Amino acid sequence: MVKLTKVNINPSSQIKHAESVRDYMENQESILFGKSPPIEYCIVGTLVKDIKVGESILLNRQARLDADSGELKRISGVTITSRVVKIYEEKGVKYAMTKNSVYKIENCNLTF
Repeated sequence: MVKLTKVNINPSSQIKHAESVRDYMENQESILFGKSPPIEYCIVGTLVKDIKVGESILLNRQARLDADSGELKRISGVTITSRVVKIYEEKGVKYAMTKNSVYKIENCNLTF
């Protein structure tokens, strides 16, 4: 499994970014009017395909950050990011920059 944590906003992003997990969850009624996840938002799941520049990250999600508790909670679904524009590594940590966000990529052994 993989854990994606939003650690920053892509400076070129033109979409609104949620200030909190609650703000993010309440504004997902439409892709067109929704907001990008807040910094520190994280999701855990299995990659459907390898992360590649020019493609969206597609994750079979098993857990995400809960709006009420602020902890990872088992909530299944599919997560699709904006397209990846850069993949890089800093100090042994792997990152993917999408059109809207920067995600830290970690291996994860989450159990419920």
